[in-house]
Amino acid sequence: PKLVIPLPPPLVWRGAAPLSAIYVLTPPSPRSARARVTIRPLSQRSAFLALLRNTFNTIVTDPSRLERQFELVGRLAGEVPLRSLTFPRRLYRLPAVRDAILSDLRGEARR
Repeated sequence: PKLVIPLPPPLVWRGAAPLSAIYVLTPPSPRSARARVTIRPLSQRSAFLALLRNTFNTIVTDPSRLERQFELVGRLAGEVPLRSLTFPRRLYRLPAVRDAILSDLRGEARR
């Protein structure tokens, strides 16, 4: 089940914010426990499917809401870069994950 955690007012952002990329977490293979962080671009089709797969809601199923959600996912997949992010699930690797994402956002990984 999906868990929704409400944020206290100081942590809520009320304005528009730029969206440079969306990273889809993909599980590492069992033999890649010590592998490095990998970021790969997703095709528009793969991006659409990944977004749709990760926006489930079993409570609100109003057809008009689902239609708006479907349209938004299509627009996002066409306008915002989506990338798969794979990394070993070890807490000590989180700084390397952060560094890889920041490097990717600066365009360093694609040069």
